[in-house]
Amino acid sequence: MATTWIDDGDRPAIDDDDQSYKLCSWLAVIFCAQSLANMRNLENDLKQISMAMMFAIMGFVTNYMGPSRSAATVKR
Repeated sequence: MATTWIDDGDRPAIDDDDQSYKLCSWLAVIFCAQSLANMRNLENDLKQISMAMMFAIMGFVTNYMGPSRSAATVKR
């Protein structure tokens, strides 16, 4: 894991893995919006896009409202 330690205590700085998960969540939402704009068959494409959007929202919830990964890796 790519945890960066700071000098004034045991608290880790922002983890690189957290940033990449948040970036992937944003990309998932952007790609869902792009597919919504480019859909051809309304009935079939809407089902797939709604499922993809649910997974993207689930990623947002776990990344922004869930417990931080860097808080669990405190080195003693």
